[in-house]
Amino acid sequence: MPWTRLVEDASVKPGSMASHLVREGLPVLVAKSAAGQVYAADDMCTHAEAPLSDGILTGTQVMCYLHQAVFDLAKQGAVVLSGGPGTIPLRVFATEIREGWVWADIPDGPPPKPGILSG
Repeated sequence: MPWTRLVEDASVKPGSMASHLVREGLPVLVAKSAAGQVYAADDMCTHAEAPLSDGILTGTQVMCYLHQAVFDLAKQGAVVLSGGPGTIPLRVFATEIREGWVWADIPDGPPPKPGILSG
């Protein structure tokens, strides 16, 4: 599944994020920083499968509500080591705005399995 149309750009307000189901088993997090940069990533914490869209977006960092793992969307989903349990980077997709819509380059196949389901 190459480039996929996700949501209207105007529907994602700066400083917000939401989940968009691309296909069965593949929810995608669409986030817009306060500066207006749009990001798309797997909407599943790499630690324990919690939906990141239920977490908190601060700048370009999203924090999982379940165990407070933090990922930086601007740094290819890098884990921010602030005491949270996450150790595996989040899968972040290239995005483009085309004719008012957010598009993401989402590879075929299922998302990676979480690294750990306890702790």
